Amino acid sequence: MKLEITEKASRVFKESTNDPYLRIGARKGGCSGWTFTLDTDTAVDPNDSLFEDFLLIDTEMHEMIIGDLEVDYRDDNLVEQGFVFKRMGPGHLGECGCGESFTPLGSDKALGW
Repeated sequence: MKLEITEKASRVFKESTNDPYLRIGARKGGCSGWTFTLDTDTAVDPNDSLFEDFLLIDTEMHEMIIGDLEVDYRDDNLVEQGFVFKRMGPGHLGECGCGESFTPLGSDKALGW
């Protein structure tokens, strides 16, 4: 599984906190079944995968629910700015229009369930 972050998103994270890690996750909710979560952390959990020396993600959640993911930062307008998530590769049905909610890997349910 892949977890990538754009240069811009990496820079924004590193300039905005003193915490060493950015934790990517998901929880049930949103119009498509799951919604992405983003938090800072000070330690690596034994169940985590570490990417690019500072990105943390629960390994099981990454492999079973989220899949390949890219984290970007958008600031091209005042209304929609902040970290955004882009799922990559096969095995996922999609994301809602706002990009904050997604259908988990292996789901046969359409968006909006």
